[in-house]
Amino acid sequence: MASDDESSTSELKEKVQLGLPDRWLYCPSLGCVIAKHFLPFKTPLCKLYDEKIEKKYQFHPRDVFSYKLQGAEPGARIGLWIDLTKTDRYYSKKEIEKRNCLYKKLPMKGHGETPSIADTENFCRIVRSFLHTSPKDIVAVHCTHGFNRTGFLIAAYLASAMDWAIDAAIYTFAQMRPNGIYKQFYLDELMRRYGDEDDKIEAPPRPAWESGPVYDDKMLFDDKDAIVADVKNADDSSAVVPKFMDGAVPSVKYVSDPMMNTILQTKIRTMCNYKKDGFPGSQPVSMEKSPERDNMRFLLENQYMVSWKADGMRYMVLIDDENSIFAFDRDNRVFKICDVTFPHRKENRHIQNTLIDCEMIIEKVKDEFGNVNDVPRLLIYDIIKFEGQNVGDCDFRTRLLCIRKELIGPRIEAIKNGRIKREREPISIRMKDFWELEAVKKLFDEKFTRNVGHEIDGLIFQPVTEVCLFLV
Repeated sequence: MASDDESSTSELKEKVQLGLPDRWLYCPSLGCVIAKHFLPFKTPLCKLYDEKIEKKYQFHPRDVFSYKLQGAEPGARIGLWIDLTKTDRYYSKKEIEKRNCLYKKLPMKGHGETPSIADTENFCRIVRSFLHTSPKDIVAVHCTHGFNRTGFLIAAYLASAMDWAIDAAIYTFAQMRPNGIYKQFYLDELMRRYGDEDDKIEAPPRPAWESGPVYDDKMLFDDKDAIVADVKNADDSSAVVPKFMDGAVPSVKYVSDPMMNTILQTKIRTMCNYKKDGFPGSQPVSMEKSPERDNMRFLLENQYMVSWKADGMRYMVLIDDENSIFAFDRDNRVFKICDVTFPHRKENRHIQNTLIDCEMIIEKVKDEFGNVNDVPRLLIYDIIKFEGQNVGDCDFRTRLLCIRKELIGPRIEAIKNGRIKREREPISIRMKDFWELEAVKKLFDEKFTRNVGHEIDGLIFQPVTEVCLFLV
C-alpha cells in the first residue's frame, strides 16, 4: 500500500504535466521584507518541474527559506507561509512544514476580482495572531506572481492593522517589490476601502517580464533603488530628464515611475493638508511698501525672526525612512536622495514620516590646501511633520527647536561616534539659523557676508506664530 508521501508525489507528477503557470518563467522571484514582517514572492515550484525550466530560472520552496531577509529584525525567521493560489499543483505543503513553518492555504481568485472583505479580514486575523506570538518573525506571502493579490493583502494589513496611510502602504510594496501592484482595479479597491476614492493612484504599465526576460532576479530584488531611473520618452528618445539642482548634484536622481510620483506627491499633500494639485509649499511674499500695498507694517504688528536668503533652490524633503528620502521642487517633481541618514534621537532606527522645508545651495569651501571646492548643502529652515506629528501647528521657535534637537543633533552625535561617515554622504545637511529682528544689521555686516560661502540674495522674515514666509 502506498504511503501518504508516495501518493502525494504521484499526484504532483500528474499535475506537473499541466505545465508552468502562465507568465511565471521570467517573473522576478522575491521582493524585500516589507514593514519588518512581510516577504512577497511568486509561487515556487517543486523539483518535479525542473526538467521544464532552465536551471537559472528554477525557484524552489527551499530558496525562499535561504533568502537573506533584508529589512527584518535580527534573528527573524520565516514562521508563517501563506499560499494565495487556487491550486495545490505547484509544490507540497510538506516542504514548508518540515522547516518548522506554519503553512496556511487561503485560495483567492485572481482574474478580474480582488480579495473580498471577508477574505481580507481573515488574512489580517491570521497574520495578527501569528505576529502576536512571534513578534519579530516573517510572514511569507505568495500568489502566482506575487504582485497583485499579494500586494493587495499586504497593503490592506498595513492600513487596517498598523494604521498606515493606504497610499504609503501601496508605495512601500512597490518599492520592495518593483514595480508593485500593476492592475488598476486592485488599486481602486484599496483606495475605496482604506483611502479617498478621489485620490486615484494610476497603475504602472504591465511589466515587461510577462512577455520575456528583463533582468536577472538578483538585480530586481536586491536593488531597492530600481524605481529611480533615467526617463526616456517613448516617442522622443531625446526627452530631457529633470535634474536636481540643474545637475549640480548628480547622485540625486529623478523618480521616473509615474505611480511612485503620484503616491509621494499625494503623501506630502496630505501631510500639508493641501487640497489642490501641485506643490504644497507656501510661497514667499515680497516685503513691498508702496501706495497700493504696505507689507512692511507686518513687522510692527507681529513677531518675526530673520535670516538671510541664499541664492539657492527651494525643496520640500520627505524623510520617509532609511533609504527613502525624497525631494520635491517647486514644479512638484520628485527626486530620490541616496546615502543620507537621519538617525532617531532615542531609538535605534531611522526617522520616519517626516516632512521638512529646505534650501539647497552650492557652497564654496576651502580645503586644507587652500583649494576652493563646491559643497552641496541642504539648509533645513522649517518642519511640517515630525514622525507623523503635526509640528507645523507649533510656533516657529518650537519648530526650530524640533529641527535642532530631533534632526541635526542626532546626526552630529552619529558623526562623532562613526555611525555616519560624513565624507560618504553626497550632500551636507545643516540647519538654517534664524535670529530676532535685532540681528538684521548683523546680516548686512561684511564679517557675516564674508564667512558665508555662497551668495546672499536678501533677507527672509519669518512670522513666529504663523506658517508663512515674507521675502525682501
